[in-house]
Amino acid sequence: MFRERVVFVVCLCVLTYAICAPSAHAQTAGWNPIGPERGTAFAIAVDPQNPSTLYAGTKSGVFKSSDGGSEWSPTNAGLPTQEAFPENGGPYIYALAVHPQNGSTIYAGVTYLNFFAEPSGRGVFASTDGGASWHAANGGIESLAVYSLAVDRQTPTTLYLVGRIGTADMHAYKSTDGGSSWSLVSTVNVFSLVVAIDPLVSGTVYVGTVGGVFKTTDDGATWTAMNGGLNTFIDALAIDPTNSATVYAGTRGGGVFKSTDGGSSWTAVNNGLTSLQVKALTIDPQSTTLYAGTRAGEIFKSTDGGTSWSAIDTGVTAPMIHSLAVHPQAATTVYVGTDRNGIFKSENAGAQWSLTSLRNVRVFSLAAHPSASGSLFVGDDWSRVYHGSDESGWLFAPDLNPSTPVSGLAVDPTTPANVFAATSRGLYKSANGGSSFTLAQSVQALAVAIDPVVPSTIYAGGAGAFKSVDGGSTWTQIVNGLAGTGRLTSLAIDPQNPTTVYAATQQGVYKTVNGGSNWTPANGGVVGAVSLAVDPQNPSTVYTGTGSGVFKSVDGGANWTASSNGLPASQVSALAIDPDVPSHVFAGTFGAGVFESNDGGASWTALNDQLPSLFVKALTTDSTSTLYAGTDGAGVFVIDAPAQFGLSVNMIGRGGATIASTDGGISCGADCTEAYDAGTTITLTATANSGDIKGWIGCDTDTGKGKTSSCIVTMNAARNVSVNLGGRAKTAAHVAILRRRN
Repeated sequence: MFRERVVFVVCLCVLTYAICAPSAHAQTAGWNPIGPERGTAFAIAVDPQNPSTLYAGTKSGVFKSSDGGSEWSPTNAGLPTQEAFPENGGPYIYALAVHPQNGSTIYAGVTYLNFFAEPSGRGVFASTDGGASWHAANGGIESLAVYSLAVDRQTPTTLYLVGRIGTADMHAYKSTDGGSSWSLVSTVNVFSLVVAIDPLVSGTVYVGTVGGVFKTTDDGATWTAMNGGLNTFIDALAIDPTNSATVYAGTRGGGVFKSTDGGSSWTAVNNGLTSLQVKALTIDPQSTTLYAGTRAGEIFKSTDGGTSWSAIDTGVTAPMIHSLAVHPQAATTVYVGTDRNGIFKSENAGAQWSLTSLRNVRVFSLAAHPSASGSLFVGDDWSRVYHGSDESGWLFAPDLNPSTPVSGLAVDPTTPANVFAATSRGLYKSANGGSSFTLAQSVQALAVAIDPVVPSTIYAGGAGAFKSVDGGSTWTQIVNGLAGTGRLTSLAIDPQNPTTVYAATQQGVYKTVNGGSNWTPANGGVVGAVSLAVDPQNPSTVYTGTGSGVFKSVDGGANWTASSNGLPASQVSALAIDPDVPSHVFAGTFGAGVFESNDGGASWTALNDQLPSLFVKALTTDSTSTLYAGTDGAGVFVIDAPAQFGLSVNMIGRGGATIASTDGGISCGADCTEAYDAGTTITLTATANSGDIKGWIGCDTDTGKGKTSSCIVTMNAARNVSVNLGGRAKTAAHVAILRRRN
């Protein structure tokens, strides 16, 4: 079974567009992470008391590693969630800081972006238990978006941050009580970007701005421009921990500048730097070695205090470097946080790098390979399509252009090399199994579906609907009847009559029975449809997910009934049906995780064991009925969740008996019912208290009369089994059976 096996991923190759992701982790019961090992790390913080403990600030909260980066897990209990702007995700953690003397205390700056990428925030949150739980530490800055954060090493209850409210300028704020209350301390109207505190002199703080560096030596009461030789955009600051008069500034276009007099004067130190867009800086606390990361994704190292630099990015591929950190006790261990490509680690001071297992991909869509079990296509939030599996490693195509979420994916069932990716600014096609994509249609496409009988017929929807009958070469608009329905977010094709297609729109479910020539409402009171699924064996049964639950139709959409018993009032963003047992249905919710129903949606139970992110945007099953969930910020998870059927045992007649199953699930009369995985074979043994067992009713096979008698049942449906102890039968059906047997 998938949940019991151990998987080892071996990196076999490096292509120009991707790196195989080496990892090894044991599969456990419940959900298991399978990658991709990627994501954005805006900030990296190392526990100074226990440097094998790391924290990463990402697009979806805080991730933690307790083993030096080998494994990462989200640790966000208590942090505000991304419900405010679900399409943009969050919380964005641009800033992290660890208490210098108590590593279990961590501070995180919480920021969101709205649909126009305008920031809002929740200020600072703190954890005192190593990230296990978080609480607000944002008195006075409850709406502040935080971009940089620092703790005073000499007085750790004093913190500084740089942040802003809305689109206003960013300024410096200060707390002297560990974050309980904050006050504005900027006295200059200059847009600030980064803050750094002198590690040796309490009260001395530097702020990097769009116009250079400002400094305070009196705890923020007054600030002085420190721009002699430096008057440019500052993205990074680093202070020498052994000689704090030495300060380095990373600039946007001017490279690295150095001051040896506390910022009074600056000198460019760029010998060997081939990129002057320096986004991140850090210093080895035990030497004069510096590391610089650039907006071009390059990493540089200086072993002489910035006098000369050399590139050390071999093995790192990234569009941008956001963060750097050095192990405080083992200086040869360095971490780099990238934009979208994860966290890399070097254990030899940057000579070689390896990708860690951070899985912070925001998954918007999934599609299973039609014939290769366990192989998936994954669409992320920034126009990237991954392909591969946990066993083979993950590759990704060059980013689609422009950069928008990949909201829909579809794979040709007969020619899996043909893959379609839907984005809000175009539909893309790959003819080589996802290695590269080309623009197929310049329209908003949030959903795509392929005719399973004639795969050259493809449907796409977003702002309206489109159809291709030649494999995506040409397209025709098919909007007759869809006008005014709003965004089309999901498409589902009747697998037995593929000219029947369903569309989920803001105005509910619409249906065509003639391949899109015209559409008619198939709502029955359903408004705001988000997701769809059609029963593959009985396609008149259709499910739709809405903003508040699931609805079901058994007549092809003519009538719908609410099917949300057991579901929370949450958006059902994804639906999937077990292809072997269509009454086994799965619902992915945005904020409450995954739910399953074994009775065609009549009732639902949570399926969230070991699922660390409950924001699920995509679900799919493969040819083995294995279920995959794409989360908004923690990658893809897999579970072996077979359908379950109930087995009930009854006694007929007098005298009594004990009945037990070999697995221990049935022990009747105390426990006469049990649920079993589909396909499980159960052996029941009955022993009469007096006299003999007369026989069984409802078994596949049984051993007949005797003091002890056995019954074998294979659970391919809900089963009811009865033991005949003699005497009067309880139902007319039992009477007829007993007459035949006796």
